[in-house]
Amino acid sequence: MRYSYFFTMKFLNFYLLTLTACTLFFACDDSTSANPSDIPNQAAKEDTVYVQDTIRIVDSLSIHDTVKVHELSKDTVVINTSNLDTITVKDSIVIKDTVKVQDTIIVRDTVIKEVDNCTISNNDDGSVTLTCGEDIHQLYEALCDGRTYDAHTQVCKDGSIKELCGNEEYNKEAYLCENGKLYPYFVDTRDRQVYRTVTIGEQTWMAQNLNFRADSSWCGGGEDHTTTEGDCNTYGRLYSWTTAMNIPEKYDTTKAEGTDLIQKPHRGLCPVGWHIPDISEWKTLYNYVMEQNPDVPYDVQMKSDSLWENKSTADYKSAAQPGMNLTGFNVLPAGVRSRSPLHWAAAVNNGLFINESNITYFITVSESTDSHFSYQTFTGYILSNSHAYQVPSESSGYSKMMSASVRCIKN
Repeated sequence: MRYSYFFTMKFLNFYLLTLTACTLFFACDDSTSANPSDIPNQAAKEDTVYVQDTIRIVDSLSIHDTVKVHELSKDTVVINTSNLDTITVKDSIVIKDTVKVQDTIIVRDTVIKEVDNCTISNNDDGSVTLTCGEDIHQLYEALCDGRTYDAHTQVCKDGSIKELCGNEEYNKEAYLCENGKLYPYFVDTRDRQVYRTVTIGEQTWMAQNLNFRADSSWCGGGEDHTTTEGDCNTYGRLYSWTTAMNIPEKYDTTKAEGTDLIQKPHRGLCPVGWHIPDISEWKTLYNYVMEQNPDVPYDVQMKSDSLWENKSTADYKSAAQPGMNLTGFNVLPAGVRSRSPLHWAAAVNNGLFINESNITYFITVSESTDSHFSYQTFTGYILSNSHAYQVPSESSGYSKMMSASVRCIKN
């Protein structure tokens, strides 16, 4: 079998290590100049390699049998042999410095073989994609002690690769990085779902909506006035009140408070060690956030800085301010899902999603009436209370026939 190896290289001057454009010697027995006129015949000494052009290869290069430069042209090196099976490469080619192909890239432990032409495309993450026939390789610009790393999300320090979130180093075993913010996280042992968490004052909350699959639950962010579900990974799931409480459905129309079904704290569908918040816990959160930063509206501090459509509605004429997620709570517009027509939306049929882009409701364990639960809401428009949010209270309730989001709080 005849092997033909080649790289087409366009070199960048600022990475050249004072190498000439025509000669490079390898530390092999009887290494000689790579001048084309001086290329020896097949009687050349074993393990003698002739290469023309500026290439830097560090580490061992072991090639068995006679090798000669078959053809030399500008910026091209083709290594060939005079008969079959005379090149044997045995895990001994390691390229660990700058190989320049239309840009600066790093190639490590990569051999491209038996392909006549390759293409290079630049990516946005500090890498390039090298495509040679059916072989596709992603190559990075940076090396750390011989290992490639992405300089946009990692840093090389004392020979070790460290993860970066923004400009801050962090441990991936303990934190998640999202939009430049660090979040501790935990894993729900029931389904291996990973949840970011955030500590605000003395409370620790989930920094994303519950996404545990259960009967009478649907993916949040469903398309407005349709039965099309949204994206569970982004918005979590919407739950009926009794599903979130993990109690019989009959309590959608009958008060469960006071029965032995409701515990204090009440876990419901939350992971072990977490529970459904009550009115007082939401109020504690509100009071702390506003004490720390009283000049910025509560919803601006709590809502995410994306996905919201801040706009007026038929009932409310003023759009809300954009969210800034100053607390890391990261409220998303998951919308709600109806299970029966309501007086304010008589045209809404059973099973339709509502307001996926400019509203979210959070379930509390507290009930305001037999058929309503106390709720925390955030909106993309100004409500009649002159805010784009409603803090839970004993006097205001949301129908248990609607499905909403759940944020669990740590015990």
